[in-house]
Amino acid sequence: FAALELPAQLLEPVAYATLRTREQLGYIVSAGASDVDGAVGLYVVVQSATTPPHEVRARIDALLEAFGAQLGATSRATFESERASLVAAKREAARRLGQQAARYWAEVARAEYAFARAAEEADALERATLDDVRALFDERVRP
Repeated sequence: FAALELPAQLLEPVAYATLRTREQLGYIVSAGASDVDGAVGLYVVVQSATTPPHEVRARIDALLEAFGAQLGATSRATFESERASLVAAKREAARRLGQQAARYWAEVARAEYAFARAAEEADALERATLDDVRALFDERVRP
């Protein structure tokens, strides 16, 4: 999951700027990574009252294709900055007891009991390279 969070973090502002602001495709536009019951994926959400679903899908595919090229041109310094911010977020301690309890209960609900998941994901992110992220995107995401 951690490996998909890096391209998702880079994709989110691009998706919003392209599909919402420039193309005015829909009122709601977001992108990110998800892990639902072990099914890990990258998502782009567009809610449009005027554009038919097949056109929304075509525009999302075009966005992902363009993003793949943009990812290929991403500098190591930009990548390392994005990676560092994501690692810092993963390592940030819960500010409220409810946050920590929610993390623990999520592990119990999954029956995985990886109570150190955030730290393990931060460690995995620190090992991830720009080439790893590019390869993952090209092999698993790019249309």
